[in-house]
Amino acid sequence: MIKHLLLAPHNDDEGLFCSYIIQKFKPLVLIVTDAYKHEAKYGKEGGILVRRKESEEAMKILGVDVDFLGIPDNALYLDNLIINLEDYKVKGKVFAPALQEGHADHDIVSLAAKEVWGDKVVYYSTYTKDSLEPKGDMPIIPTEEEKKKKTAVLACYKSQLKVNKHHFDAVINKPEYYII
Repeated sequence: MIKHLLLAPHNDDEGLFCSYIIQKFKPLVLIVTDAYKHEAKYGKEGGILVRRKESEEAMKILGVDVDFLGIPDNALYLDNLIINLEDYKVKGKVFAPALQEGHADHDIVSLAAKEVWGDKVVYYSTYTKDSLEPKGDMPIIPTEEEKKKKTAVLACYKSQLKVNKHHFDAVINKPEYYII
């Protein structure tokens, strides 16, 4: 039985939106999709194996284990995801992205988490179609040490810093948020 579980739709969401949650609760981090589209677009430098390694390095800094469902990011469907998630038995909290109409994959993961774990789910903010900067109901105000760790974690995602640096700039040294 898993104490706590954190669902990250893509490799880097765990660092971008959940570093402070991870530092506090030490959940098993589950990356839902693999970077199939990135590998097709950017080649092996931004592909599946590179991004998995980046997530592993980042989570090592935070002292947690990471697992990968391995669903191609062009084949994420609610029914299939629910079936895959039902194998994870969780005693405590399940952290999942809030339903915010930012990225369709984030919303699918949110809906699946609610279906599988119901009231155990605690929602975290990502970005929306209107803002890259997460916002929410309850800020998680980091200590200086937590900020330093998040900065080190974000530096692990070299492949994404090359193509999505603006996502990283939107969260560095800022609070993370719960959505109630």
